[in-house]
Amino acid sequence: MNTLELLKGDFKMFLQALWSQLDLPSPTRAQYAIADYLQHGPKRLQIQAFRGVGKSWITGAFVLWTLFNNSEKKIMIISASKERADNMSIFLQKLIIETPWLNYMQPKDDSARWSRISFDIKCPPHQAPSVKSVGITGQLTGSRADLMILDDIEVTGNIMTELKNGLIILVCLLLIPITAVSTAAVKQRFSDGPNRVFSGGPLESGELHSGPEPDWSFVNEIPTIEMQLMDPPTSRVIWTVEHNSKLYVWSGYMGTTVGRMWKQWPVQAERNGKALIRINGVRYERQLTRIKSGEELIGIAGAITNKYPSRTTRDAIEAGDVWLFEAGPVN
Repeated sequence: MNTLELLKGDFKMFLQALWSQLDLPSPTRAQYAIADYLQHGPKRLQIQAFRGVGKSWITGAFVLWTLFNNSEKKIMIISASKERADNMSIFLQKLIIETPWLNYMQPKDDSARWSRISFDIKCPPHQAPSVKSVGITGQLTGSRADLMILDDIEVTGNIMTELKNGLIILVCLLLIPITAVSTAAVKQRFSDGPNRVFSGGPLESGELHSGPEPDWSFVNEIPTIEMQLMDPPTSRVIWTVEHNSKLYVWSGYMGTTVGRMWKQWPVQAERNGKALIRINGVRYERQLTRIKSGEELIGIAGAITNKYPSRTTRDAIEAGDVWLFEAGPVN
């Protein structure tokens, strides 16, 4: 095993090498214990130690070790004050510049971020910076990170009451799953298709069907299909049903303001009905046409309620509470 692999595999080795570069004594047993806990501890952990042990310095080194292993990781440093968070960010930048074996992290592109507020290391372009510093009362909404460092977030000024203290802790705890969900949602938008939770990108894989119109009755045995609109090119998992050899998709809750805001694809499909569906790995080009009224709605609604726990009725469709589309062949 070469030196690079040793540094990547063991944070304690990385810490010792960095301490040597800074002309510091070898890490103490307590510092090694903190380093081992950072690497092998639970996903959510807290470090408590006497002042002077070097908690912040070791945690800063852990940030660099994380980026040393994976340059695409995104890290947010949160402190009680913006100034303290910025100081941590500046410390990391100085280590990158002054440590020869970390200097490669410094971006060469002039367009890369490199400030005390946020900076990038040498990695592919991304909306979020590699490292971002923010005060606990600063702008946290919309930020994304794989790793969050909460460095001395409790001081007298921000825990004047038990209620305020509880709110700060609650915000920090809520921020972790929110950040994880936001990151997962963004990543899924660039994937080949959706998953059960998030919309996905264009349906790119799978054989493209050609030839005569298939017998769609087989979809009545399939719980869901994947459907992608051409404008915008996003995909989603959706219910479907066959009736009289025709394929149908629909969306409920369209008669409410919340439903119209939540489900935007029906409005987009009515504007441009070109779509692509994928069933059992096969893609089919379709044209979505909204059906607002007619006697056939009775049979279609019956097929829907026979297959799914749905309250779709002819009246609901004609009232606009449910938007029904025929997924017909492309002309």
